[in-house]
Amino acid sequence: MDAYYASKNKDNEPATGTTPGTGEKPLTPPATVEEKPKTPEIRKIAYITFSIDSGSNNDAILDILSQYNINATFFIQGKTLFENDDSIRRMIATGHAVGISGYNGDADFRAEPSAMLEEMAKANDLLFKIARVKTRLVRVPSGSKSALDKDDCDALIDAGYRFWDWNTDPKGTHENPSSATIYRNAVKALKARNTPAVIILRDDQSSVSALSRILKYIKDSNYIARVISVLDSPVNQLNDNR
Repeated sequence: MDAYYASKNKDNEPATGTTPGTGEKPLTPPATVEEKPKTPEIRKIAYITFSIDSGSNNDAILDILSQYNINATFFIQGKTLFENDDSIRRMIATGHAVGISGYNGDADFRAEPSAMLEEMAKANDLLFKIARVKTRLVRVPSGSKSALDKDDCDALIDAGYRFWDWNTDPKGTHENPSSATIYRNAVKALKARNTPAVIILRDDQSSVSALSRILKYIKDSNYIARVISVLDSPVNQLNDNR
């Protein structure tokens, strides 16, 4: 058998399928498994906004927002700016956005367009005196559909303003909801929404008490929390995104 083997392998070449010098079969490298590319996570967006009435809870709201490192957008009536000047300056200094709800609230938006714009300018001038900034963001406290017609909308846009409402209202139809109700409504509405959420919160005690839990849910659910910018397309009840 050895002679036969030698005669067939005159040059001492190894038999086919063996490792040179050993006569052993080579190890087959493991097959490479191609990893599928990971689908990028789609993060939801939330704009947290406040409609400020008295302003008495401004500092408490700012403290809670700071704990969660989240910025918000505050819509404030001009008549309450002066008495809350310190908290207004704090908002601006810590990266929050500020808009105006007229000088006297809803009444200003039900006036003639020229009178409405006078009240907007009056509120903006006072904001500038307090915090050295002006704003182009506007909100009708009761919602644009309740107060603005086409002439009003055109006047606001022509004057450089952008008006925002909301699409997520944790208060719902309740007159005086508890903080637990506000939290539950917020979570339910956010879970149901597939487009950016513009959340409206008030400065009443129940909303302030619910705020920490709402922010925790937003953080834990990996939302991107944004302030409103004039570069964003406005969300309002009239679908006017100018």
